[in-house]
Amino acid sequence: MSDAGNIAQLTLRERQGRDRGWWQQTQDAFLPESTVRLSWFRGTGPEFVARSRAKSSSDWRCGY
Repeated sequence: MSDAGNIAQLTLRERQGRDRGWWQQTQDAFLPESTVRLSWFRGTGPEFVARSRAKSSSDWRCGY
C-alpha cells in the first residue's frame, strides 16, 4: 500500500475509534509526541484522546 493509503487507513481507524468510543484504538493512532490542532483543541495526540473521552462521557453538546 502507498504512503497515502496507509495514512488514509490510519485516519479512518482513528475516526472510527473516536466515534465509537474505542479509546485504545483511537490512542493507538497517535505517537506520544504527536500534535493535534483543531478549532476546540491544541495539544498532543494522547491529550486529544483524553479530552475526547472526557467530552464523550459528559453532558457537553454542540448546541445545534
